[in-house]
Amino acid sequence: MNEPLKPTASKDEVTRRAQYALLAKLRHDLRTPINAILGYSEILLEDAPESADASIVPDLEKIRAAGKELEAAVNDALASEKILDESRDVDIQAIAADLQYRLRTPTDVVIGYSELLLEDARANGADALAADLEKIHTAAHNFSLAINDIISLAVIGTQRVDFDEKSAAAGELVEQAVSSIRALDENGTVTQERGSILVVDDSAVNRDILIHRLTRQGHAVTAAENGRRALELVHEKNFDLVLLDILMPELNGFQVLQTLKADRKLRELPVIMISALDELDSVVRCIEMGAEDYLPKPFNPVILNARIESSLEKKRLRDQQRELFGKFATPEVVDELMATGFSLGGKLVEATAMFSDIRSFTTIAEAQTPAETIRLLNSYFGYVMEAIASEGGIVNQMVGDGLMAIFGAPLPRADHRERAVRAALRMLERIAQFNDAQQAQGKRAIQIGIGIASGSVIAGFTGTELRATYTCVGDTVNLAARLEAHTKVVKQPLLIDENTRRGLRDSIAVEPQGKVQLKGKTQGVQIYSIPLDQNQI
Repeated sequence: MNEPLKPTASKDEVTRRAQYALLAKLRHDLRTPINAILGYSEILLEDAPESADASIVPDLEKIRAAGKELEAAVNDALASEKILDESRDVDIQAIAADLQYRLRTPTDVVIGYSELLLEDARANGADALAADLEKIHTAAHNFSLAINDIISLAVIGTQRVDFDEKSAAAGELVEQAVSSIRALDENGTVTQERGSILVVDDSAVNRDILIHRLTRQGHAVTAAENGRRALELVHEKNFDLVLLDILMPELNGFQVLQTLKADRKLRELPVIMISALDELDSVVRCIEMGAEDYLPKPFNPVILNARIESSLEKKRLRDQQRELFGKFATPEVVDELMATGFSLGGKLVEATAMFSDIRSFTTIAEAQTPAETIRLLNSYFGYVMEAIASEGGIVNQMVGDGLMAIFGAPLPRADHRERAVRAALRMLERIAQFNDAQQAQGKRAIQIGIGIASGSVIAGFTGTELRATYTCVGDTVNLAARLEAHTKVVKQPLLIDENTRRGLRDSIAVEPQGKVQLKGKTQGVQIYSIPLDQNQI
């Protein structure tokens, strides 16, 4: 039976998409200098009460008001709903003429007042003030140039307009970003949380504004000029939050977000998207892909602060949750819980199980007080669990003086058999050190037995929805328990099965103990002991 043909986009739809991509880029290019005008003027106004010369405030207010007027006019002229209105023809030249007419006066206000303030700042030796005023003046000049350059951006409908190489590259950047998302179906407070924040934006002005504002609020800020550099930084340093632009060279914001959320170690890192590309498709897809929030440029600093505070608080709570889980489970199990959530059941894996307990523990406990027994166990577990953890094993059960450890789950390890044996040898070395400390205090020495078996097991959470533990079950686990019990019979501290032996390098010496009939097994099992006097392995 033939599959139904998938509908293809009509020529008009393709044209409409191209028009939309172009105008989205147009809006982005115009908002970038507006962001600089508003950002720096607001920063200077916030700093004005602490300034020796407060006379600059009225002129700064005029600059900010003019910047708001520019922002409103651009948003109105290039609003998404107008662009997507199929009943309207998109005429770039008409849009440019309208913008030039509406924006001439507020642009002149910004340029004029910034020039006056800049002259006074330089005359008075206020270098820091002059530097920010220069950025406002440059942004206003760039904004004026952007309006004049609108008609040279691309091809709209059947009208072809010349465009330079830089504009062509910009258009490709928009197409790359827009094509990386699916179209939707038709149907003012001061931040309390402090954190390490990564700012990712290809605009030096935008980075500078964010660094200035966030640093003043007490955050540690690192900046990246493109998506590829951002991914390098998140692997080099620990961050609490990422502020991520969308339209960037190297890798765009959608691709960076997708990469972060696909990485098991980085998927919990909160990301706030900050971009002039604010059409509904982008907002929805970013949230669907895992972004904490989405803010359009130019951003409202009060809203930005609130979103940052909220994201840092969520990150802090997740870190506390991880820390709490870590008190009752190993880091590997915690990672599994945080990544996949809790559910009863498991999966078939190749792993190694280890059982260990203290010889004649009943006699030892009988000869001392319960408090002394608890102190003995706590000290003993501290010694041996360090040895297990050093080889990537997890201790999932402690019952009385016995423990069970797993190697190769939940984190798969190809060398899980050798890791278990190395851990066991280190445990026995640590017990010798433990006994030296015991005897120095006039206390009794102890001996332990260890059994190790390897093979297929079911690894996962077992119990109930209210109380569960991460463990492994299967014949391999039962065999490891039987081998530990058999160490008393053969008077060897460490026994392994044949499958474990096959995973060891030749440099690890083993001694065959023959085939034995272990309790509960229908067939004999070939077992091996491992001498303690091994060379460095």
